Amino acid sequence: MVLRGAIFALCFAAVAGQSIEPGQCPDVEVMTNFDMKKYYGRWYQYSTYVNIYEQGRCAFSDYSDNKNITMGVHESSINIHTGAWQFATGYAWSAGDFKVAKLFVTFPDFGGAVRDYWILGTDYESYAVVWSCRSDGTNSRQYAWIITRDRAPSDLVLAKAMLVVHENGLKRDFVVNDQANCPKKEVTYMVVNESNEFHHTSPSVILTMALKHLLACLALAAVANAQFYGHGDCPDVEVEHDFDWSKYAGIWYQYSFISPLEKGKCDTHEYIDNGNGTFTLKEFTIEEGVQKTWLGQIAPASDKHDGKLTIAYDDFGGKQNPYWVLGTDYNDFAVVWSCRFDGTRSRQTSWIITRERKPKPTIVAAANGILSKLGLTRALQLTEQEGC
Repeated sequence: MVLRGAIFALCFAAVAGQSIEPGQCPDVEVMTNFDMKKYYGRWYQYSTYVNIYEQGRCAFSDYSDNKNITMGVHESSINIHTGAWQFATGYAWSAGDFKVAKLFVTFPDFGGAVRDYWILGTDYESYAVVWSCRSDGTNSRQYAWIITRDRAPSDLVLAKAMLVVHENGLKRDFVVNDQANCPKKEVTYMVVNESNEFHHTSPSVILTMALKHLLACLALAAVANAQFYGHGDCPDVEVEHDFDWSKYAGIWYQYSFISPLEKGKCDTHEYIDNGNGTFTLKEFTIEEGVQKTWLGQIAPASDKHDGKLTIAYDDFGGKQNPYWVLGTDYNDFAVVWSCRFDGTRSRQTSWIITRERKPKPTIVAAANGILSKLGLTRALQLTEQEGC
């Protein structure tokens, strides 16, 4: 337990601070008629703010009655670096009336720090929006989660959850947790018995897991905000057949991404058909209040007339990189992907671009469906398109 706490502290020191924002925590409304018993059970993590501690796929949480005015919290996910299950067990409680959904949560095996766990909205049967914030008087760090009863929630369920986010004036910068191809049988690492005592695996197993977590944390510190890294060569994926250059031309807005170079908001892509089977790309973004523009040239990678293209940015040495259009309906969305193999692992970047700044949930679902079909991660970060 001490070792795991130390590992957690080291990980915190290595990569913390990336979600810090200036100012105080905003005022939000929580549920005032919260029914904890209805909240019990399994919830799957659909999406979260960019959180350097959330490095797992197939994430879910089980909430249970501890029969001592606290609620048991058991979190499980598959570590994206090691492929092993990782777990955390804690408990939540209220400082006052449980009907007011301002709870606290702690995980004793991870340092025992107490954090806010505020439930902004839930219908108990399909979705919940959870929020937490800490302020030191000058800066604040916010965390938010959308959790759902189903691994693949419907567009209507997600729309209800996002309405809660919107009504509280919170950012929509959510990263979708990868819930594709999850094991049907989910393992359990630790449970709470009737006397609320923790039952763990052997110390040697804990040591092995702790070392794996340390390696993952150090790797994360080195590649924070970078691409999605996969083991081995780039996967073989299908691209759009009979790609139509003229239909693809025009304005597209970046909805979500995985890329090391994306640091701005209001990202807009204008594809200009050069009339010779190539595009000129004008990419606009706002970084720290300043609009920046990049120019690139897009050309076919072969004579197959499919979505395998290449892109070369004028400001980045003109080096060609893959630009593969995996799927598009030309009118609403396109899914773009790029991958390079360095001899050991593949570095993948992905984008979902849309014709509207705020696409309908059905459009987003269609784009994510292409990623799922091809076995690619859906854990993309949303691009901020507010106040553009």
